[in-house]
Amino acid sequence: RRAAIGRRPLSAKVYNEIARICPREDLLPGLQHVFWWADNAKQQSRSITFIHSNIRTLSVYLHHSSFQPLPIYVDNIVARVPHLTKLEVRADVTIHELQNEIFSLVSRLPELTSLVVPLYFLSSLMMTELSKHPSLESIALAYPAARDSGDPADVTDFCPILVEGAFPSLKKLGFAAHL
Repeated sequence: RRAAIGRRPLSAKVYNEIARICPREDLLPGLQHVFWWADNAKQQSRSITFIHSNIRTLSVYLHHSSFQPLPIYVDNIVARVPHLTKLEVRADVTIHELQNEIFSLVSRLPELTSLVVPLYFLSSLMMTELSKHPSLESIALAYPAARDSGDPADVTDFCPILVEGAFPSLKKLGFAAHL
């Protein structure tokens, strides 16, 4: 029988050492997809070490914290991955606690074509804001939806305000709401 190998997160010293010996912003220049599901905000901030302008797909688990305020983390993402085309966002809080940061992130990624969010994150306000994005082709719910956080009350009165020309590039839409 093989003994189970335990998983331990990398020490902060490792990230500091990487930053010291590899100060370039494109640490792994061939890397195009980053999936970073951190357990806390401190681990979340370490993802910045690995993201750069060649990244096209980013999947992150967002955390609020005084360690690194979420707006600063969002600013770092936008600065480092301006050509992002696919974004998946997960969180352990409801959309009304994150919507300003998500609006800020999505609105500043002009090449974004695909957004994946947890169940109950597509509130009326969120859909209204997303309808303005010129390149967004796909909005989908994260899988498995049963594990995601969210509050069904956020989509109970689903009534987004859509103006003429809303969702100019949208081809695929998945959402959960009371209609």
